[in-house]
Amino acid sequence: MTDERLAELQRGHLGKSLFAVLWTNNPAVTREQHRAMLPEHLAFLHDLEERGVLFAAGPLRLPDGAPQTHHGMAILRAASLAEAETIMSEEPFTKSGYRTGQLFAWTLNEGSFSVTLRFGAGTYEVL
Repeated sequence: MTDERLAELQRGHLGKSLFAVLWTNNPAVTREQHRAMLPEHLAFLHDLEERGVLFAAGPLRLPDGAPQTHHGMAILRAASLAEAETIMSEEPFTKSGYRTGQLFAWTLNEGSFSVTLRFGAGTYEVL
């Protein structure tokens, strides 16, 4: 591939800097302990979402669609790696030792999504 062709293909890339966190739950934490802290975790994520910090988050699933109960992912908007680390360290499961997170700088270049709102039906669809 020529440098010109490569430049042509990359010309329209978004180049948005974000941070991806891959979470791994501590296997010693019981289901009851995890469930008890879940409201605090969700409130934390909702707050990040309201402040425009959380781009996306959720549990990972196995290829057959079954829940992957020990892993999750979050994508954060942060000004720096240090800021992303601080956000990650305040997540309740992490703060309590119930999970650890591996942080990656991530550049969003390609992709798309669509949202369809049907006001009369009160439904939405994200593709």
